[in-house]
Amino acid sequence: MSYLPAPILIVDDDPDNRMVLWTYLAGGGHAVVEADSGEKALEIVARERVTLVLLDVMLPGLSGFDVCRRIKRDPKTSGTPVIMVTALGDTQSRTRAFESDADEFIAKPVFGPELIARVRSILRLRRVQLDKEAAQLALETEKRDRLQALFERYMSKNVVEHL
Repeated sequence: MSYLPAPILIVDDDPDNRMVLWTYLAGGGHAVVEADSGEKALEIVARERVTLVLLDVMLPGLSGFDVCRRIKRDPKTSGTPVIMVTALGDTQSRTRAFESDADEFIAKPVFGPELIARVRSILRLRRVQLDKEAAQLALETEKRDRLQALFERYMSKNVVEHL
């Protein structure tokens, strides 16, 4: 069985902007899903696993800042990287993006090679984080199993399981 990576979610109300981002990402070998509003983005993130979110700031309804905060504050999606992609290139907007817990910020117009490099970098960091979490879980499981085996030498299995 082959492993298919989760798609990258592009969130932008402008179909031309979504197409530009889709073209760069698909050309880089990434699967892509799209949303044209913050509400739809949150529905997708809640419904299916996504690798990364490319999020415009200026959206109808919820702003990209609000969407980013909701993604990052939900324990089920808090580890999902978010890159803000916006025409707002001023320092205040960048600061607000990072205060919303965005992982990265890219100003429009997007330069394709920069986008692909930043996506790869963010995904590489996420993979390292997931690998560390898996290693920590394996270590904790191993410790628990050794402790359980030690206790079972001196107590009944039922007592150990209860503990």
